[in-house]
Amino acid sequence: MSYQDTELCSLAHQQVLREFENVPDPVEERIRNAVKSAARKGHPTDHPKIRQLGGQHEQYFRLREGEWRAFLDKRGGHLRVLLVEQRKNAYREDNLTKVRMRSRQR
Repeated sequence: MSYQDTELCSLAHQQVLREFENVPDPVEERIRNAVKSAARKGHPTDHPKIRQLGGQHEQYFRLREGEWRAFLDKRGGHLRVLLVEQRKNAYREDNLTKVRMRSRQR
């Protein structure tokens, strides 16, 4: 997938487009489909693969797809992918900091 995939650009923070290059194509397609499906529903957690994070991160959502995790936020009725990372690294504090920083950007 290229950086210029306009369908994904409407769903993802710009830096996430580069992160998707590390995700196997079938997993990337499942993540994209899940985000699009969740965006059509009333609330992200209406999708079976998406859960709201807890504690100080409760404004964010997590999508599980195999060994990969995508962190999302909902702003203005739109879902945005903020970070895509392998499960083993996804919940490290530096990655959660990226999620917070990216959510503040437009």
